[in-house]
Amino acid sequence: MALGFGDINEELSFRKEWLATVQTGPLVGQLIFAQDDRGNFYTADPESGAIHFLSRSEFGYCCLASHFNQFLEQAAAQDFKVVEWAEAQHLVPYAGEA
Repeated sequence: MALGFGDINEELSFRKEWLATVQTGPLVGQLIFAQDDRGNFYTADPESGAIHFLSRSEFGYCCLASHFNQFLEQAAAQDFKVVEWAEAQHLVPYAGEA
């Protein structure tokens, strides 16, 4: 499987500009790899591979998948309505800035 920069369903954007490391809070050290059309971030844990959703409007987060392939499989199962899927999850309050 190959994945490059671009958009999924015109709502989730994979761009070089989004690549950054979370500096504070519970997701510190994780790589921000995508941003959705509402400004939320999607991160990958370099140690475990887990994929997290970081809501900027509610300032909370949740784990979406245990690894990137599972994230893509679950996104496909949701008909690539990633924002709707992510925002339906229970969020834990985030302490720190993304």
